Amino acid sequence: MEEDKPSRKEIFGCVGSVLAALVSGIFLLISAGKIRLPPPLGPTETPTQTTTAITTNIIILDTDTPLPTVIPTLDIPDTDTPLPTIIPTLNIPTLTPSVTPSNTLGNWIIVIGGGYGSIYSAQYDLQTNFSAYSNTAIFYRNSDIRAAIVGFETEENAQFELVRVQMIRSTAYLRELRVWCPTRVIYSDHIECK
Repeated sequence: MEEDKPSRKEIFGCVGSVLAALVSGIFLLISAGKIRLPPPLGPTETPTQTTTAITTNIIILDTDTPLPTVIPTLDIPDTDTPLPTIIPTLNIPTLTPSVTPSNTLGNWIIVIGGGYGSIYSAQYDLQTNFSAYSNTAIFYRNSDIRAAIVGFETEENAQFELVRVQMIRSTAYLRELRVWCPTRVIYSDHIECK
């Protein structure tokens, strides 16, 4: 006599029903306040191990009771010990200049970015991504803060270096300084184009 085996469809239907019941039970417990979740951190708070005691619960589904039973198993005491901060690192290629710009502004510049919120953010971009270049400048032009690598005497040298810079910043572009910024007021931290 052949044994009746459930089909795959019946097995998956049964498993799906059990999972749906489990998720519904957990949702009901959270809604009823039986499971406490820690409050979200505010915009100025730093992560700590806990800000209030956290109770970890095990949910036991029992066929004799209609609702899941919650049993507290672990209480973690309050502490202000900060958790370690994990900062992701980016694999940005390092850049070694092939053409060394002069110590002057030169005739040609490579504009590497614009739209900075402040001179400090432009300085940070230059120091972080273009530290291989010692001759950089920040320009204030047409109500916009822009960062540039300066000091190229010829267009050929600037064009040659632009290809390398675009490996880091694809939107970098070349400008002739006397046309792009004809009248300059030089401050200690930037150059204003008039």
